[in-house]
Amino acid sequence: MDCAMNEQLKAIANSYAEEYHSDAIYPAHLFKAVLHKEIGLVRFIESDLDKDYYYLLDWADVQIQLAPRAVRPMRGLEWSEESEEVLREAENYKLKFNLEETEPVCVLAALVTPGVGFSFDQLKTLPLTPSDISAKMGGGANVEAPYMEGAELQKSSPAKGKGALAKYCTNLTAVAQAGNLDNVVGFEKEISIIYEILGRKTKANLLITGEAGVGKTSLVHGFVRELAAGKVPGFLDGAVAYELETAALGGDAQYKGEVEDRFKSIISEVEEMPNAVLIIEKIDKLFDKQGTLYGCSTLLKNELSKGRLQLLCTSSIDGYTKNIETDKEMVSNLERITIDEPTAELTMEILKGIMPSYEEYHGLKVSEEVMTESIRLAKRYLTEKCLPASAIDLLDRTTVNELFMRQRFAAVRAAVKARLEDLSKVDADQAAFVAQKDTAGGKKTMNAYLWSLEIASYDAAHPRS
Repeated sequence: MDCAMNEQLKAIANSYAEEYHSDAIYPAHLFKAVLHKEIGLVRFIESDLDKDYYYLLDWADVQIQLAPRAVRPMRGLEWSEESEEVLREAENYKLKFNLEETEPVCVLAALVTPGVGFSFDQLKTLPLTPSDISAKMGGGANVEAPYMEGAELQKSSPAKGKGALAKYCTNLTAVAQAGNLDNVVGFEKEISIIYEILGRKTKANLLITGEAGVGKTSLVHGFVRELAAGKVPGFLDGAVAYELETAALGGDAQYKGEVEDRFKSIISEVEEMPNAVLIIEKIDKLFDKQGTLYGCSTLLKNELSKGRLQLLCTSSIDGYTKNIETDKEMVSNLERITIDEPTAELTMEILKGIMPSYEEYHGLKVSEEVMTESIRLAKRYLTEKCLPASAIDLLDRTTVNELFMRQRFAAVRAAVKARLEDLSKVDADQAAFVAQKDTAGGKKTMNAYLWSLEIASYDAAHPRS
């Protein structure tokens, strides 16, 4: 680093250290000094690195509060040992970045390297890594982090390439080809609408709404089954459907913005594929302002406006009304269809189509009379769900209960049979003794028999421990 820049950086860091009554210039002061507008990294952080500059400032303030303090105010402070280690590491980054001087960006990279100025645990909450900086500076996507004592520097979000799709999405086309998607009955008209929307040049995005249980997921699976079987229009030949796993996307995030980084990687990988369809179940979760996935909604809207993404998503009526309908930009990029609750007749056809798989699973035959009764009872009592899901759930639970009752009945029947056999044996023994009562010694034998029965009765009532 040239002398002028070094002096300027030290002067700014010293002012922060003096303000907070520290006894030396610690890495926290140096980090905030690097973020100072006079150093010239603000545009690099916001535009090139695409990071929240003000969040970095807040993070630096928190670390400054944790830095050691002096007993009394001090002036003209010097670098702490940790800060000197940061400056030495910055020299290494100068070589990695092929720079003639140690620029402030080298100091920034050194500061965010675990084990140099800050510990690995401290940097978990910082959405900036040496790899981010190296990727922009031409130093390689992966930078070794010294002083980790064997620990591996890693980021929870997957590496660029094909890792994000594999980690946070499910290849539904492959699932359907393996025969692991249940048969879907009906929805021929709705599947045709999906073809129409996905075949558009612009706004090839469809939102399926409906109450719980009407079959939104079944419609999606029906489309994927057609896709896997190759029974689709020519523009969808070879298409692959990936379903976003929202729980995995938002889980185990270690720093602010990590979920958005993961989602951005997913979008990039989907767009790189020649013909891919992204499926998002319950997309309203992405637009819940109180949820952890809300930051992904802005990224999704930006990609949809560019017209490079094929999106198929679902939402409940309440979720759509509460979180999506008020977002006019998102609504303008989506075509929406609503699935209504099917009639009893259509539900009956659906049950006839899917029951064979349930019969095979449970080993029980379900008659049409039982199906009809399940529809009537589900519509009357299971009002929290709509047909056909409520009727399917009722039949599924009923078959399980029937199996359970049959097993219990078989056990009771076996116990009763064994008891009857024991009683029959006792009756036979009694008859033999009665026949001997008039013979010599018969009375003595009968008394012994009665005594044995009394002993057996006592043992039964007082079992030994």
